[in-house]
Amino acid sequence: MGTSSEAQPAAIILSSPTELVHLEYDPNSLESPPSHEWTRFVCISDTHSRTFDVPPGDVLLHSGDLTGTGTFQGFKQTMDWLYSLPHKIKMSVTYSLRGFRVNSMPRQNNCWEP
Repeated sequence: MGTSSEAQPAAIILSSPTELVHLEYDPNSLESPPSHEWTRFVCISDTHSRTFDVPPGDVLLHSGDLTGTGTFQGFKQTMDWLYSLPHKIKMSVTYSLRGFRVNSMPRQNNCWEP
């Protein structure tokens, strides 16, 4: 268990007058965007059917593997989790679905059906 006297790792941030990029961060302690005109992109990858805290934002981009084993159950679990997140726009650039044909599985009422 950590103590308050332990040094916290410094945040790694790249910035310009119009962009801020947090390379490492605690999802529960991100500052608010500098202006309502800014768009916050949240990028995650290779979740392998795991769920975790995701920072709030306007756009969620998931890249890489959605499932660990390529099963329908793993795919459904990950998609249900992604749909439950509050981001207005969600995009996924996915590979390694191991035989899944996503366009052959209709989505109804935010649920995927085999």
